Amino acid sequence: MSLTRNCPECKKDLFYTNKYNKNLAENKNSLCRSCAVLKQKLIGEKNPFYGKHHTEETKEKIRKNRNTNFTKTEEYRKKRREIIISSGRAFNGKSSKQLLIDKHGEELGLVKYKESLVKTSKTISGSGNHMYGKPSPQGSGNGWSGWYKGKYFRSIMELSFIINYLEKNKIKYSSAETRELSVQYTDWKGSERNYFPDFLLEEKTIAEIKPKRLIQSDGVKRKKEAAEKHFSGKYEYKIFTEDDFEKLKKEEIKKLYLSGEVLMLPRYKEKLDKYLKLEHN
Repeated sequence: MSLTRNCPECKKDLFYTNKYNKNLAENKNSLCRSCAVLKQKLIGEKNPFYGKHHTEETKEKIRKNRNTNFTKTEEYRKKRREIIISSGRAFNGKSSKQLLIDKHGEELGLVKYKESLVKTSKTISGSGNHMYGKPSPQGSGNGWSGWYKGKYFRSIMELSFIINYLEKNKIKYSSAETRELSVQYTDWKGSERNYFPDFLLEEKTIAEIKPKRLIQSDGVKRKKEAAEKHFSGKYEYKIFTEDDFEKLKKEEIKKLYLSGEVLMLPRYKEKLDKYLKLEHN
C-alpha cells in the first residue's frame, strides 16, 4: 500500500508505504519533517502528541511489529548476503570476487563476477532505483542546503540566484522540483532517468542553475535537450550561470546567516561557521 500527499508548507511530495502511517497520510495539515523542525512545530508543548500516551493495545502492536521485524528474519539475512556478494563488499573476510573464484575457478569466477556487476548496475539504475520518479529529498546532495525566508535552496549558488536575480528583478518563483515538472532523459549508460529542474519563474520559464564550467558536460547537455523538447510550447527552458547574476560575497552570507534570514541544515551549520570564521561561546 502506498499513500501520497503534499506538505502544505513546501509542497514536497510525501510518501507513506506503511499501513500504520495512514493517519499521517490523511492529515493534510501535517508538515514534512524539515518544515516541522524549521517551524519548531514538534518541540515540547507544540508537539501534537505532547501529554498523550499510547494505549496498551497500541503498545502491544508496536511490540509485535518489532518482534516480527523483517530485518530479523532468515529471508532478510539471505537477501542481504546476496546483495553483499553481488556488490563486491567483503564477506567473511573475502570479497564477492574471491568467493566466486573459489566456487567456480578463476576463469568462470571472473565471468560470473563481471555479470554480477552488470546485474547490480541495472537493478539500481533508472526505473530500478527506489527514488526513480521522485524529487530529491531536502537535505540530499553536496550543496550547502538551507532555507531563505522559508524557501529551500540546495547551494550557495541557488541562494545567490534567489537574492541577486529573482528578488532584485521582483520575479515571482516557485520550486520546479515536483513530479508535474519532472523530465525523463537517457543518461550515458542508456538508463532512463528523471530530471527535476530548479525553479519555475512567473509560471512561464523553467530555470536551471549551473556553474558555467559545467554547461558543456554530457549530463547537462542531455537534460537540456530533453527539457527543451518536454516543455516546448508550454514553458521556456533556460540555464542560468554566474554570468547572469552576482554570487553572494562572504560578508553578505554572514550577514544573512547571523540575522536569521538564512537557516542552514545542521550538518552544514558547522561547515559554514568555519567558513565564516564564527566562534560560539
